[in-house]
This record gives sequence, C-alpha cells and structure tokens, in this order.
Amino acid sequence: MARGWHRIAVTIPAAAVERVGDVLLEAGATGLVEDYPQLRDEGPALSGDPGEWAPPPPPPADGTVELAGYLPGDQDPVEALRQVEARLAELAGLAGVHPRLERVADEDWGKSWREHYTAVDVGRRLRIRPSWEPAGDGTRIEIVIDPGMAFGTGTHFTTAACLELLEGAVDGADGPPSVLDVGTGTGVLAIGAAQLGAGPVVAFDTAADAIDVARANLTLNRVASRVELRQGTLADEPRRFDLVLANLLAPLLCHLAPDLAAAVADGGRLIASGLLAEQQPEVVQSFAAAGLSLAETRTDGEWVALVVEK
Repeated sequence: MARGWHRIAVTIPAAAVERVGDVLLEAGATGLVEDYPQLRDEGPALSGDPGEWAPPPPPPADGTVELAGYLPGDQDPVEALRQVEARLAELAGLAGVHPRLERVADEDWGKSWREHYTAVDVGRRLRIRPSWEPAGDGTRIEIVIDPGMAFGTGTHFTTAACLELLEGAVDGADGPPSVLDVGTGTGVLAIGAAQLGAGPVVAFDTAADAIDVARANLTLNRVASRVELRQGTLADEPRRFDLVLANLLAPLLCHLAPDLAAAVADGGRLIASGLLAEQQPEVVQSFAAAGLSLAETRTDGEWVALVVEK
C-alpha cells in the first residue's frame, strides 16, 4: 500500500506566495506547487546562448494563485493544518483565507510528473531527462532524474542556473574541485558535479524522503559510488570545499550564511540560488557579512542565482 502524501492547498493573492510558502514549509511541507491558468513552464529559451532564458510566465489574470504544500504521509496533517490556519490569521490581508486538506497517493504524483516533465538542455554540455524518455544522441552529458517529491528537477531556472554555473566552475578549475551540495533534494546538482568530473562530491539533506529520492537518482545515473550522500545538517559537516552549492529559499540562505561561508575553502566559491530578484540585496549583504564577496549573477528577470567567493 502506497504511503501517499498530505496536500494543504490555499487560494491567495499572488503577492502573498512567498509569505504563505514560508508558512507551509514551517508546517512541515517538503514540496510546494504554485498553479494558475496562465502558468507555463520556464525552460531555457534554447537560442544557442546558455545564459539566455525565457521570460517568467505572465501574472495570473485574476491576481490569485493556488499554492499547495505537500507533507509526508506519516506526518500529522491535522496539526499542520491548524498551524497553517493560525499563521495565516496573523498575516495582513489573509485572515479570511482558509486552507484545504487532501490526501494524495504516490502514484498520482508520479502520473502528474510524467505528463508535464520532459527533457531539457542546460548550459553547454548537460541534458536533463526523466527515465521514461529515450536517451539522446550522446552529444551531451545526460542527467536522468525521476523527481518524486523532492525539490530540483533541473527544468526551473533556480536549479538549471546552478548547473550552468557549476559547469563553468568545474571547467575553469585547475583540477577536479571538491563539491558540497547543501539540501540536495533530488540529487541533481550532486549528479551534475560528478558527471562533470568534480570530486570528491558530498551531498546531504535534512529530509529522509529527499535522501531516498536522491539515492535512487544517484544509482540511476551510476554515480552512487562517487557521491557521499547523508541525511543531516550543515552543522554536521566539518570539511571545507572548493565549491559549495546551495539552491535554497532566500530566508534560509541568509540564516545559513555564516555556516555556508565556513564550508567554503579559502579561494573557493559558493553558488547560491532560490532567491527572487528583490531578495538579492539582503542575501548579498548576509554573504558579505560572512566574508563572501559577489563575483557573478544570473537572472531570468524574476529569479536570481549568485556566485560569491571567499
């Protein structure tokens, strides 16, 4: 019998997505899905320029979106729902908003991904595809990802920009750089690092479900022996790395800035993504306070990826 997931969904003004997303994550959600009729995939523009991206999708016509958080099936959904309701009541303009609770089977999630997730080229040499699509012609390094319920398939700008910047960093290094993937999710960044020739590669996540997904994807890509995978936190990692990858939400990037900086070797770099354009100044300031200076940025007009160096 499939364990399934709990889904807490809420219809809210588009401007409140970030605040409500934080509420859902605080309640235990391990994945967020935003939906409205005008939404479309944000894949690369495929113009031949690996740095050029399609513009963000148009805003919702009626100004509202449905935002859903997915909780593991063994978590108490009623308590999570109460927590979300209480927090929404505290937020300006959201006191009358009521979340909805649903049960979602594993097979329903997988079916949805098969309908909407397709292969995409990233950077100069990488291609990401699900296992149910045929292999390419061999001209690109392929990363095969079956997402499950973890973050990071490579099709969204935040993850793909990390991969592009990782590719450039590995190609520009004197030798194979050591890599730490913070909050690995599906393992896509760790797989990309190993496939590009980096090493050693260490990846971790706090969520057991993400570790299960990442382990399966590492095996699928035949790099399980080249990536050290574990469940834990950044505080558990005493080593320093040439490259640290952090595709996380902006508040978490700010909170973890000192620990992220401590994980970067002298002369090393941190590639950070997951922040909106308006959040860039705060994140850059947090990194600067931790001794990391801005070296490069990538943006699609809405999302930003940063390279900071020690």
